[in-house]
Amino acid sequence: MRTQEEFFDQFLAVLRIPLVKSAASGFFDNVRQIQSLVQMPDLLFGFLEIEHGIFTSFMSSAQERWSQGIDYVTFLVEHLKKTAPYSKVGGIPELPERIRKRRDEVLSHPSYGPMLASSMQVLYSAAVSGSWTAFECLAGDLWAAALNEYPLPLAQAAFSCLDTPEAGELTGKQISVGLAAKYGFDLRRSLGTLLKPKFDFTSVRGTQKAYKVFISSDDVLQNIFEDPVLSELEATRHLIVHSASKVDEEYKKRSGSTLEAGMRLTFTEEKTVEFARASQMAGFHLLAFVNDWLGATLRTGDVPRAGGPPIPTVNLNHK
Repeated sequence: MRTQEEFFDQFLAVLRIPLVKSAASGFFDNVRQIQSLVQMPDLLFGFLEIEHGIFTSFMSSAQERWSQGIDYVTFLVEHLKKTAPYSKVGGIPELPERIRKRRDEVLSHPSYGPMLASSMQVLYSAAVSGSWTAFECLAGDLWAAALNEYPLPLAQAAFSCLDTPEAGELTGKQISVGLAAKYGFDLRRSLGTLLKPKFDFTSVRGTQKAYKVFISSDDVLQNIFEDPVLSELEATRHLIVHSASKVDEEYKKRSGSTLEAGMRLTFTEEKTVEFARASQMAGFHLLAFVNDWLGATLRTGDVPRAGGPPIPTVNLNHK
């Protein structure tokens, strides 16, 4: 079974478009940070359980050796040899189950349990919020980088997706002289950066609209953006950031929550992991789609890079 890092390495090896590979590297870093947040409580309770196991083993060994009249130094040497297996994976039988029991015991303690439970909610909230932010940043940055590098036909399609022309420096029909001058009157490598603020990457629907510039006959993008958990994640992150996790009518409508308005939303480890996985899977599929779309289109020579000739044939079947 592959480890996560092995999967990341293999994923990067398959990506043949440099801008996609760069976006993937940043996304993977965010995934690692989110997982660290989610795993932090289990690490705490794991250390508590391991410490308890070591202490219990120490006391049992001490009583046995001292009853035999063994001196303290000899006892310590023998005890350290005996506890060496704890440094190896699987050294403590049924450790995951024992960690869960330790967590339940600690959280149910009337003195410090509520404080630790509150702290865990902060960690889970940060992980949920970070899960959406990781996807939002990936989607926006990947989109802008693709348009900057390959303005035709992507930027043209993006202009056609703009709403009714509005006042400002950039619309569907014109670009102000001042804005053009800012980029030396050469916008070939800047159209993605210029157009990105015109699209809403803070929502699933807005991101889906932006990605219509990648004209495709299959339903890969539709499947990505119609994941109900991804939409729930968006609504939940908005609630965390803008309402301090207090449920409102808009959140109930979007998520189907049965909680009463005004109640504070809480998270279990399982729900936090579900949100994180939805963000990761959406990100993985989006990276693969853009990589494959650009690769397939570039093979035809129809999409010139900004300021240069078409890229040579890209082998997407690399293993």
